[in-house]
Amino acid sequence: MNYIEKENDKICYLRGLIRIAKADQTITQEEKNYYEAVARGFGLDKSNIEILEKELNGEEKDKLVFSNKSAALFFIQEAIQIAFVDGIYHESEKAEIRNVANDNCLDLVAVDEFEKWVAEGIAWQKKGEEILNKYQ
Repeated sequence: MNYIEKENDKICYLRGLIRIAKADQTITQEEKNYYEAVARGFGLDKSNIEILEKELNGEEKDKLVFSNKSAALFFIQEAIQIAFVDGIYHESEKAEIRNVANDNCLDLVAVDEFEKWVAEGIAWQKKGEEILNKYQ
């Protein structure tokens, strides 16, 4: 099922990912390239891409309000997974994700559940790698 279909949701999704990336005080060129690729994949036009550039440059800080609860929850799930990619779920990332949840009137228990699920998934993956390395 595609949860991010409306143009507003696509923009919110990308702006949210940019905020999460900026929350740990580092945003790499690879991350910028990724956001541009996703924007093109979403079919966003030049004016919308300019909005994303303003977000990257710190000029935008409006609330990120998705069109429905499902889109907001999907973003929260994805954002937590992406925040964990570098191996550290920074408090600043956690706070930014909770801000988006609050902006969309989501129950923070759902955020807690997603965080637990992602952490368990990472632990599960690491265990698999340990087993692999053990028998090589």
